[in-house]
This record gives sequence, structure tokens and C-alpha cells, in this order.
Amino acid sequence: MNPHSAPTRADLSQHWRELLAHRNAQTLIDIALDEDFGRGDITTEALFPQNQAAKASICARQALVFCGGPIAEAVFQRVDSELKITLLADEGTLVTP
Repeated sequence: MNPHSAPTRADLSQHWRELLAHRNAQTLIDIALDEDFGRGDITTEALFPQNQAAKASICARQALVFCGGPIAEAVFQRVDSELKITLLADEGTLVTP
């Protein structure tokens, strides 16, 4: 990455790959998930059967530059390795609602 120019999408993707390959990345994800989930989510456990399939979307409510997709993908995969995740925008892309 040239320090004097804006990073390209390829630079950003490579940066995320390097970050997520770091030996402590999964540990940090585990710590964050443990903080959020702790002993579980009693509301979810009370309302939904354990193996119920679901579908979710993360949608922009205003114009923004998409970033962090690979880390979100890594976190969701850590929760359930069988999740199917489709990122519809590249890092650094302007997204509108």
C-alpha cells in the first residue's frame, strides 16, 4: 500500500486477510463474542427452537462507505461455521439505501 495515495479495494481486502490471519484475531473475536453472549441469549432461546433456520440482512439506512465486511464475516463464521454469508459490496465501496 502506497502511504501517499488512497488504498485500493485490493489493498483493503489484503489488509483484512492479513489482520484475520494474525494468531490473535480469533482470540479477539472469541473475547468479543463472549462479552456479547456470555451465558447465552435467553430471549432467543425462549422464542426459537435450537435448530431453526433463519435469514438476516444488514442494510444501509443512509449513504456510507462499506468497510469491515471481512471482519463481520469472520465473526459470523465463528458463531456458526455453516452460515452462508454473501457480501454484496466490496471494501471501500459507496453504498446507498
